[in-house]
Amino acid sequence: MRPLVSLLSLGILATSIHAGDSVSGKFTGEGKPSKLAFASSRKDETFKDKPYIMLYFTEKDPHGSTKFANGDFGCALTISIENDGKIAGCQVTHSGFTKGGFWTANNIKMTEFKKAGGRLTGKISTGGEQTTLNKKWDVEITFDVKAP
Repeated sequence: MRPLVSLLSLGILATSIHAGDSVSGKFTGEGKPSKLAFASSRKDETFKDKPYIMLYFTEKDPHGSTKFANGDFGCALTISIENDGKIAGCQVTHSGFTKGGFWTANNIKMTEFKKAGGRLTGKISTGGEQTTLNKKWDVEITFDVKAP
């Protein structure tokens, strides 16, 4: 398993919003819905000669920001994927959680992942409500972002 330490963990956000980038679907924390409105991607570091991509899905616009910290952009999913779309880790931040978010690599899957025409598309789901570290969450989103 890839370590969950990345440039994101160090508080560096090197991403930009592009026309046509989108995210839609459901993201709840403790039963409370959120509206993810912004999507972006960037290259992440390489681990054991394997490159990774970071996907950002946020409630508030991160455009122009240089740092990313829990809650800076409202509810958010920050997902590290391998080049084939396999999820290596996911940071889950939601206003429904009273004691902060968490990182997980369990209970969340990517399907219908495509990398074509300079774009990344796919579906990300928990397959229903999950409980991680005593926090209930549910994700069912579809995305389309410019490839980094």
